[in-house]
Amino acid sequence: MKKHEDKVEQYGLLLEKNGMSPVAARLTVYLMLHPEGAATFGEMVAYFKVSKSAVSNALRMLGDIGMVDYEMKTGSRKRYFYLNMDKWFSLDNVMQKYAMMQDMFEDLARSRKGRDKLSGQLKEAAGFFKMLQLEYPLLHKKWQKMRQP
Repeated sequence: MKKHEDKVEQYGLLLEKNGMSPVAARLTVYLMLHPEGAATFGEMVAYFKVSKSAVSNALRMLGDIGMVDYEMKTGSRKRYFYLNMDKWFSLDNVMQKYAMMQDMFEDLARSRKGRDKLSGQLKEAAGFFKMLQLEYPLLHKKWQKMRQP
């Protein structure tokens, strides 16, 4: 993994700029580049030279949003963490996230009970996520067709 340090940092920064915590961003890229496709908790702590709690918190957050999962290998008590790429783009997962965002923006707009600029922006954001829920299944279907040999 030493040879990938630059890429872990480069793409970790990109993910960080898109909202991930620094450790979670770098763990994501690290797992993408790991030659075995999975790494133990201890390997990640040693590689990043950060506290166990920093790695644990990042893994918990990535697990909560469905990006990282783990498996136990036969004869080992260690957990091997890997990226769950199938879940990232699954229709159900994406649609659930869009619906939650729409509901949140609608509720916040209603709670403000105003006609100010922010209330309007919240309503527009809700509308955008509603549109995504209508369009994403079509886009996903096209993508699935493109993937077929």
